[in-house]
Amino acid sequence: MESVILAEINPFVSILLMWFGIFLLFGGISFWLWLRGNRIKKELKKHPETRLFENIEIHVVSKSKMSYNFSIPCKIDVIVSPNEIHFLPGKFNVFILTNLIPASVNFKTIDLEIKPLYSKTIQLKFNTNSLRAFFKPLYLLRTDFECTLTCESEKQREELLLMIRDTKL
Repeated sequence: MESVILAEINPFVSILLMWFGIFLLFGGISFWLWLRGNRIKKELKKHPETRLFENIEIHVVSKSKMSYNFSIPCKIDVIVSPNEIHFLPGKFNVFILTNLIPASVNFKTIDLEIKPLYSKTIQLKFNTNSLRAFFKPLYLLRTDFECTLTCESEKQREELLLMIRDTKL
């Protein structure tokens, strides 16, 4: 009885509980995507032609005619296979949901643009036609993505860039 009166008197408690519920919802979806991504990673690791790059920081900007969204950067694992680059979760992060994780981008599409930026950074530009992801049907409009991958070292960046370019050609 006292808690009901407290919630009616103090709207801060209701707002705080709402934010906590939203955080739990995002955390639950992110946990489910993390589990799904780890299953995909186990399957991809079985193929000898794939190469795993760990602890790559990803930052995604999505653009459509109606919106412009930024993601919250997080560390992921990147697997390069002969036909695709896969963005898979590394450690669990509540903000996985904002970073196209788990997802794959096909190398054989014309829309994929790859360029080195800084000493440790690679930028990928692609659209929803190139993307294969669980949430792709949510993008009703044609959306363009700019994905920035920041490696731990220049050597790791060069290896990743070389692997991507070799498989893309």
